[in-house]
Amino acid sequence: MTTTLDPGAAAAPGSPARIAPLWAVCVFSILNSVTTTILTNGVFFLAREAYGFGTLENYALGMVAAGMYIAGALAVGPALARACQRYAWLSHRAVLCGIMLALSLVCCLPWAAAGFSDNLGAGGSWAIWVLAACQGPLSGAMWPIVESYLAGGRRGAPLRHAIGTWNILWSLSGALSFWLMGPLVEEGPRRVLAALAMLCLGAILVLPAMGADPGRHLDDDGHEVPPVYERLLAAFRVLLPMSYFVISALSPNLPVALERLGVHADWRTPLAATWMVVRVPAFILLARWHGWHGKWWMATAGAAFLGNGFALAVLGPVLAGSASPVAGIILLEAGLAMVGLGMAMVYVGALYYVSAARHSAVGAGGSHEALIGAGYVAGPACGLAASGGVAAGVLPEAAFAPLVLGLVGVVLVGGSVLAWRKARSRGLRN
Repeated sequence: MTTTLDPGAAAAPGSPARIAPLWAVCVFSILNSVTTTILTNGVFFLAREAYGFGTLENYALGMVAAGMYIAGALAVGPALARACQRYAWLSHRAVLCGIMLALSLVCCLPWAAAGFSDNLGAGGSWAIWVLAACQGPLSGAMWPIVESYLAGGRRGAPLRHAIGTWNILWSLSGALSFWLMGPLVEEGPRRVLAALAMLCLGAILVLPAMGADPGRHLDDDGHEVPPVYERLLAAFRVLLPMSYFVISALSPNLPVALERLGVHADWRTPLAATWMVVRVPAFILLARWHGWHGKWWMATAGAAFLGNGFALAVLGPVLAGSASPVAGIILLEAGLAMVGLGMAMVYVGALYYVSAARHSAVGAGGSHEALIGAGYVAGPACGLAASGGVAAGVLPEAAFAPLVLGLVGVVLVGGSVLAWRKARSRGLRN
């Protein structure tokens, strides 16, 4: 989920601002956060159990979903605007309903395909690839519309309250989904995916309360902000896709890493959810305490937590796992917790400064979505390069962790330098 509140689907100019009830937007988002979390992060555990996917296949699966996500996120605004102009009967609620129906169908595909696995080959594993390819654009198209319902017609303190409440609820539901699916992964991985169809259908029941279309997006009243806000905004806009890059480079490897540490299947997804769990209280703290506003330590600490947490989560199990699996688990969990803190700090900082420095100009546009998608693609690409080298016999298995850490480290250092340069250039212009 991104911080882009894209108004590409806002009500037509001149129409009254119809504010969608916050409870309805939050309920819809909670149900879909469970679905999205499992389809983007939990799917690697399900693919491991259902089809025996290793690290290489999971990284490839992540690249497919991420690439298709970019397509959906970039296309939804322009396509929806053209469609609404052409077809008077079409509404954003109708589009969300269609997306929910399509998601419910593709979620059932692995379960349905299992009965035909003998004829269709590979144990029906083709179905998980189709699911990844379809859910990417569907999710990428859905969330910008949902975010426009959240922000439409709100301004100032009510807008910030709505965003804060929404962030806490969707992140909490995502973390809980990993705990709930834990005991089900080994016994029925395909049934877990099929159960998501019920959540998609349940989300349709909330749509009437949200209204046919989002309200017009309103800006805050004009006010001056410190010049440092512009520089911090430039830095966080680079750090935000870097945070998605880190977690997408880490998630596909977690099923194999936890399995090698001897963690029972029932506990793998709950332990993998540590970064999600830590992110929730961090969201709450940063929403209630404002001492970080205008401070550079928030950006530097967020980047440091991301980089060091990733290194600890990748290298910790390798260094300590063979001698002491318990120590490996502890190091992995500590790394995931650090990544969660970094994710929360970068996410909240990016959202705050785009709201404050741009006077709540919530339409960050397709280029911002493309950066988020680039982070989602680049992470699995690094893991795919490392695991592909091991699978091809070019590299020893022991080289995987140092190589993926090195590749991710190069990107993170480059991203940090770019963030600093953009912030500096923004300061020189002001």
